[in-house]
Amino acid sequence: MRRTTSGIVGSLLSLALIAAPLAACSAKQEAATDGGAQTTTTTTTEGTTPQEYAKEELPSKYDMREKGFVTSVKSQSPFGSCWAFGGIAAAESSIISASEGQIKAEDLDLSEKHLAWYAEQGITELEDKQQLGEGLHPMKEDDPTAAYDTGGTHLITGSLFASGVGPMAEEDYPYRGKDAILASKYWEEHPDAAREEAIKEFEADGSSVAETAKSKNMTEDEFVDALTKALIEETKKSDSYSKFDDWSLPTKTENGESARNENGGYVLLDSNILPSPAIRDADGNYESTNEDAITAIKSEIMHGRAVSAMLKGDDGGGKYMNKETWAQYVGDGSKLDHVVCIVGWDDDYPVSNFAAESQPPANGAWLIKNSWGSETDSKPDDKGNVVDKSDWGITDESGKHTGYFWCSYYDQSLDEAETMEFDSDLSEDEYIVTDQYDYMPALSEPLTVSSADRMVSANVFTADQTYDLSSLSTQVASPNTKVVLKVYLLEKDAKNPEDGKEVASYEETFLYRGYHRIELPKAVRIENGQRYSVVAECTTEEDGKVQYEMSANIQVSKEDAAGAELPFYTTAVVNEGESLLLSDGEWLDLSTQPLTVTQNDEQGNEVDVPVVVDNFRIKVFGSPVKNS
Repeated sequence: MRRTTSGIVGSLLSLALIAAPLAACSAKQEAATDGGAQTTTTTTTEGTTPQEYAKEELPSKYDMREKGFVTSVKSQSPFGSCWAFGGIAAAESSIISASEGQIKAEDLDLSEKHLAWYAEQGITELEDKQQLGEGLHPMKEDDPTAAYDTGGTHLITGSLFASGVGPMAEEDYPYRGKDAILASKYWEEHPDAAREEAIKEFEADGSSVAETAKSKNMTEDEFVDALTKALIEETKKSDSYSKFDDWSLPTKTENGESARNENGGYVLLDSNILPSPAIRDADGNYESTNEDAITAIKSEIMHGRAVSAMLKGDDGGGKYMNKETWAQYVGDGSKLDHVVCIVGWDDDYPVSNFAAESQPPANGAWLIKNSWGSETDSKPDDKGNVVDKSDWGITDESGKHTGYFWCSYYDQSLDEAETMEFDSDLSEDEYIVTDQYDYMPALSEPLTVSSADRMVSANVFTADQTYDLSSLSTQVASPNTKVVLKVYLLEKDAKNPEDGKEVASYEETFLYRGYHRIELPKAVRIENGQRYSVVAECTTEEDGKVQYEMSANIQVSKEDAAGAELPFYTTAVVNEGESLLLSDGEWLDLSTQPLTVTQNDEQGNEVDVPVVVDNFRIKVFGSPVKNS
């Protein structure tokens, strides 16, 4: 691994996050312990590759709905919050399937509102005084609904769950404003606002109200009146809650605790980043479909884990969707902009079912749950309002729209697939997040540094209460990564994270990159005031050669976000002594040692670009010891 005076040179070749795709698709217009003694235990789980998964008996056709693993179709209207709906849908299916019949699809409804709102609220003193201000922030800080309408990536969901944000029940945080005002009612009571919205929607694609009115031999007022009437009538057909309501959420719960960190009984164990469905060149252009990804997605679904993924959204008015069969294929390299949830597949889904002008090269399609409403799943809310009703998606035997669609295996926009696993038995485990530093949601793939020499990352914590440390977690940047996690009780004058007594060790190989949590074979008692460390050694192997890796999430500064015209930016807070990296035999502190990536300048010359990253995603979970 090369070193420069400006810091560490990683393997990331460009600041890809500046061009990271944002899913901003709008709603369809719509523990026993031993008192701290040595408890070193090693467990190994062999890695598996997608090719090995192919040995499984994967049927030619599969539908998670038939197993009862899929919740009802919702509507993200009136906001561009598809990323939250796609992620929540995947989480719900994973939880239902893992419950082995204890949780029914009709009884589980998790809150997209809680996830979306707290995604863009910086850390306050209530959560962590040392990480004050860290997080994701909207550029339009004065917009009260910006948190719901700035879009996002599928990576945000997993990183939020990992940092303790929910998931919470929909009944606690329903997807509506405080007064539950319907959009149609608001337009009727505010005609001037309705006219403004009608004009805005009409001219969104570059059309001109004045020119169109003239071509129709109408005055502008007459034409706008017609547009406004059409808006109101269309809204009534597929009503939603109005965006002109108070959608804010509190900082504190009724008990004075952090509302951001409320949990409805489900803790994230793993966020599995699957192989990308599309193989792309260095500039992100589509080259071919990844057959390994098709196998991996099928296997995850067969194991009860629905897949959130990104693609190009077509509401049926574009050239990619056949509205007769509700089958989509994007074959012109159009960029992804929408997050959905894959719940099944059909290897024999025919090419002829796709639009004549946009047909894939072969049979095969994914069954996808969307977030643009449906007719079959729409029902009155607790106030009697009928919302989320939409004539969109595949029709059932009675001709009603279900909100699902088919997407070709070979869709060139399909990308960024992820699954999640949860621990839902909190009545027995009662885990709490006792120590963590990384609250900044991930917007892009992490910065990854590789080395042939030993390299490890570590977080150093000081316990503020006595507890039994029972679980650890970290992030891996490559598939088939072996992770060795060790816990050290540090000496008072410790000079590095390994300068102390090793009290726990665990080893596991993870098939997929992403966030992973492990249970220690035996809990470790951490006394109040004890300074301790968790050291993570991540290695991959290729052609018999071991490669060490470190990864950390990259900050997108407000300046860079403005330059790239992003709707939000991130802030990382890394304090001295929190996160350290062992590189070339030397321990480096992330707060004082800048990281850099190499990229080509306008002249094609390699230059080192400084990068700000968040703390390492090394977290500790434990159970508090009473009367300590």
